[in-house]
Amino acid sequence: MASSDGSDVETQSLLNSGDRTLRSWKDTVFPGISWDKSIVWITVAQIIMYIISCVLSRSYEPNERTLMLLGAAYAPAFSNFQLWRVVTPLFLHATILHLVLNLVFILHISLRLEERYGTKKFLVTYFLSAIVGNLLSMLMQPWALSVGASTAGFGIIGGMAAEVSVVWCKLSEELKRIYSMDICILAVLIYFLSFGRTVDTFGHLGGFLAGVALVCYYNKEIEDLPKWFRVLFYGCSALCATILVVSPPLLLLRYPYRVAATS
Repeated sequence: MASSDGSDVETQSLLNSGDRTLRSWKDTVFPGISWDKSIVWITVAQIIMYIISCVLSRSYEPNERTLMLLGAAYAPAFSNFQLWRVVTPLFLHATILHLVLNLVFILHISLRLEERYGTKKFLVTYFLSAIVGNLLSMLMQPWALSVGASTAGFGIIGGMAAEVSVVWCKLSEELKRIYSMDICILAVLIYFLSFGRTVDTFGHLGGFLAGVALVCYYNKEIEDLPKWFRVLFYGCSALCATILVVSPPLLLLRYPYRVAATS
């Protein structure tokens, strides 16, 4: 009987150890993940849209025609007043690898930002970064078909970079190395996960600028801000405002009759 009790205790100990390991792994990869986080529901919607796009394409991967139908960023279509194309590319992905890797890394960094600033500010950062990024992408690369959440992802990276830079002098050397490595690795990975014949550099740049501007705005009341903070904040804000104001009319006027030839 004693032997049996000892075996039960040992088994329970192993189960508890495995449970702690699983929780530790989850907290490392997806810190603070829960169903009350908006980024989790956005991720679910992106997975559902990928399944729908595959069904419509009758394949394991969506084709360009289906992506175009579902709302990929494409300047000639936007010029036909399909204005939703600044947001819908967020929910579309080109391959299963593109979907999984893109969402894993964006989910990883977004959970921290949403926990730090709350759901409303996070959603503003996420979607406004995507809008600015997609507008700049369509303006500078009008004939490229673009999908994916990397414009929003670079907005989150920009926000992380802005936040870290504000308190950089107060961080320990170890934290400086950790944050620097985290931001660089995520930026490189998301950069090379973009869909298209060329990397969507302008989309990433627009998203990054928006993320920096917004997170600087959220932190503008902090005491002892660096001297360059206002230059960074107003500079990025001015660039984003210019993109938001100038890009739509330029796109609408530049390609008024092109969409019929591409449908």
